[in-house]
Amino acid sequence: RGRKASERSEGFARQRGKTIDFLRCLRTGWQYSAAWVAYNSKEGSQMAKVDSFSRSLVLFGELALADDAKYGLNPGHTMDILDGAMTHGHNVTRVIAGAGQAMIVQNATLLADIIVEFVRNGSIQVERPASLESLIV
Repeated sequence: RGRKASERSEGFARQRGKTIDFLRCLRTGWQYSAAWVAYNSKEGSQMAKVDSFSRSLVLFGELALADDAKYGLNPGHTMDILDGAMTHGHNVTRVIAGAGQAMIVQNATLLADIIVEFVRNGSIQVERPASLESLIV
């Protein structure tokens, strides 16, 4: 209530899309997780190769990092790997305050602005808020 019909319709369409995607991946979604774990040890060396010749934009959701820590994953470890790999000054890393797993839907305008800024002028701006330190196990 209180929202326009078009706003309710947009929200419904987003949720329907997420539900369809969830159902599509229901039987095979575990493969992505298994591949991510298998690739994790290669992440740093691969990012270092990319960083040697190209700019990169890495976005993390603050709430997603908190969820990772809550379930025993170590977001600090990922940050340390990326910090060690991206040493050529070609990287922009942002932690989006209040963003969770669905940060694209939740923060579409903010993310679009960050991407436009990155593409337009390639500003090098690393944000690692102090609150992230509390997430590191």
